[in-house]
Amino acid sequence: RATGIRSHARSCGALAMVNTLFNTPGGAQDEFIYQFAEGINADQTIEIARMHRMLAALPPDDTQ
Repeated sequence: RATGIRSHARSCGALAMVNTLFNTPGGAQDEFIYQFAEGINADQTIEIARMHRMLAALPPDDTQ
């Protein structure tokens, strides 16, 4: 359960799109786009940290 959530958060979604944008030469030169992407990066990073804390607080999953 936790492994799937963590791998999803790292490998796809908003953070992956932001990373692609920032790793593309000239991709975030527009100030509005840059600020928008930075906001997504900050929000998603906070959400992922929150998710990790919630997962750490769960009892062990003995079904695997």
